[in-house]
Amino acid sequence: QEPPCHSCIYQAKTLYNGAKVHWFGLERSSELERAISGLNLDELSSFTFRAIPLGALVLPGLRWILRRYNLIDDDATRFFFREYILSAFNISQRFEHFLIVTDPQTVVVFNGQFYPEATVKWVARKHGLRVISHEVGLQPMTGFFTEGEATIYPIDIPEEFDLDEAQNARLDEYLEKRFQGNFSMAGVKFWPDMKGLDEAFLAKAAAFKQIVPVFTNVIFDTSQPHANTVFADMIAWLDLLLETAELHPETLFVIRAHPDEMRAGKESQESVAAWVESRQATNAQNVIFVAPDEFLSSYEPIQRSKLVLIYNST
Repeated sequence: QEPPCHSCIYQAKTLYNGAKVHWFGLERSSELERAISGLNLDELSSFTFRAIPLGALVLPGLRWILRRYNLIDDDATRFFFREYILSAFNISQRFEHFLIVTDPQTVVVFNGQFYPEATVKWVARKHGLRVISHEVGLQPMTGFFTEGEATIYPIDIPEEFDLDEAQNARLDEYLEKRFQGNFSMAGVKFWPDMKGLDEAFLAKAAAFKQIVPVFTNVIFDTSQPHANTVFADMIAWLDLLLETAELHPETLFVIRAHPDEMRAGKESQESVAAWVESRQATNAQNVIFVAPDEFLSSYEPIQRSKLVLIYNST
C-alpha cells in the first residue's frame, strides 16, 4: 500500500491556499546513511547525529504509522526507521536555515509528536523560540493550543473554579449528545449507533458486588510517550489489571477497546482484542471484553460503577 502522500499534500495546499508556503525538498545525507546502516531497532531508537536525537524524534511517528507501540525488529521496520531519520535530519537542516532567513517570533506545529513537527519543535527550542503545539478540541471545529505538549492537553484549572449556570447548561447539552453517541472528534463520528446494557449483561453483573469499567486507548496513539511513565506500555498495565481481577472475584471488570482499533485504514496491529485472546482474559468469570466494533454506550457501565479505570485518553 502506497503512503497517502498525494492526499496529504493536497490537504496542505488547500488549507494554506493564499499563504506563503515554503516547501522542503529532500536531500539525503550520505554521511548519515552510512552511520545508520546496519543498526538494529534499539540502536536506531537511541540514535543521535550531530547532537540531534533523531531516533527519539521519529519514534512516536513511526509507531503511529505502523499502528503498534512495540515495534518488530525486521527489515521493513528498520527501513522505515532509517528513512524517517534521514528525512528528519533533512528537515532539521532546512528549518535551521529557514529560521535564519525568516527570524520568527513563534513556531506553531500540529500535534508535535510526528517527526516533521517534532524536529521543527526541537530546532526552534534550540534557538530559544516560543513553540506552540495544537491538537483537536473536544467540541466540533475547535482546536487546543498550548506551549506545552498538545497530546497531554495540559489545562490549568484553578481550585476555586466553578461552572456558572450557563456553563452547566452548555455542558449538560454536550453530555446529552455524548450519551447518545451523537458527536465527532477530528471529523470522525465513531458511533453510527449506540446501545445500552442488555439483559445478559445485567444478569451477569447482578452476581457481583461491584463493576469496574476499564477504558483503553490505541497503543500507538501519540499521547503514549507521555502516558507510559509508571508502566512500560498499556499492555503492561492490562497485565497487572488481569492479575488484580484474579484477586478480586467479587468485582466485575468490563474492559472496553477503543473504537479506533478497528477504524478502516487505521486498524491497530497491536490491539487490546489481541491481548484479550493471547491472555485468555475472558476465561475469568469476572472479566467482560467489549470489542472496538461493539456500539455499547460507555456511560451506562460508568453510571453503575464502583470506580473507573482509564489508561489515558485524549
